[in-house]
Amino acid sequence: MQKQLNSELFGAASATRQTSSSAMTPVIAPKTQMLEQKLTEVRVQVGQLSEQLAHVVTQVNEFIRMSQTKFEKLQQMIQRQEQMQNETTMETAQKLGMMHARLTENKSLEGKVQTMVDRHQQVLRSYEVRMSQLQKLIAEREADLVEAQAFMNETKMEISRLKRM
Repeated sequence: MQKQLNSELFGAASATRQTSSSAMTPVIAPKTQMLEQKLTEVRVQVGQLSEQLAHVVTQVNEFIRMSQTKFEKLQQMIQRQEQMQNETTMETAQKLGMMHARLTENKSLEGKVQTMVDRHQQVLRSYEVRMSQLQKLIAEREADLVEAQAFMNETKMEISRLKRM
């Protein structure tokens, strides 16, 4: 595909050049064919690489799509877990609050019961003191009664002795 110069334009000098260039043409033609052949091979390789690149791009896009889907699912799972954790935390806080209120109420009731027990024990002690005082009084009265009965018996005997006399 070489262009040839018009020999009439340059005269005889160009004719010698033409012969020398035509002598060079056979040497250049095989090199050109080799370059064209290599260029064709490179184009085929570029085409193959383009196909492979398109295939790799498709695979990468599919991987990205799958990764995004998995990421979205994981994100949803994390949100559900966070929601469940928040609910559990709130329930636990409520239960702890209720337990604290019950504990406070129980302590208050225990204080009231202890106060009642203390009062009861005080009443029992005063009752025991009174009982012991009453028992002493009864013992004294019994002793007085026994003494009075003895005195009465003596008096009866004395009266009976005086009546006999």
